[in-house]
Amino acid sequence: MKYLTKLFWLICICATSSLAQETQQSRKIQYVEVPREIILPVIAVQPNCPIKFENVRVVAGVEGGFSDAFQMRNIGTKPIRSLTVASSAGSTNTYAREAGVLAMPGQLIPTVSEEFLKCQNCTKDEVVHLTDKLREKLGLKGEMKSVVVLMIVSVEFTDGTKYDDEKTFKAIEKLFENLQEAVEQQKQRNSKP
Repeated sequence: MKYLTKLFWLICICATSSLAQETQQSRKIQYVEVPREIILPVIAVQPNCPIKFENVRVVAGVEGGFSDAFQMRNIGTKPIRSLTVASSAGSTNTYAREAGVLAMPGQLIPTVSEEFLKCQNCTKDEVVHLTDKLREKLGLKGEMKSVVVLMIVSVEFTDGTKYDDEKTFKAIEKLFENLQEAVEQQKQRNSKP
């Protein structure tokens, strides 16, 4: 639950900073790539899914918060109008074009972060090296803390047909809720004298 809260706040911080009007001196949001031995991003196996995840990683904001980061590619044979992607960490995002094509076969799916990077006057994010000091500050030490499962929930093609894996998404969501509940119950049992 702690990681879900941090993920939520990182998303809020990023959204707020991108919407706020700043002076000429833009403030960069710094983040580090979280080592896989601390938080492991995993891609769900989804037969017949027309989307392929690329460059998958988990990032942590230097000021706090966690998020998954990735690119998606249309590996199907049809143009895509919209898609919904979800993470077991609690985020669900839909990428869509009201009219037209979001991505042709073989193309990367344009995401908010990619559009943001093209903006000339926007604050740019910056990757910084994970130093021992940052590792300590962000709690990125010790044993593995989490596994984050990424999956495609649904895809709508320009011809009106759909790929849908909502049933699997709901099952994974329920599994992680149950696991979190079991962890919390175990912590309560361990804290009693």
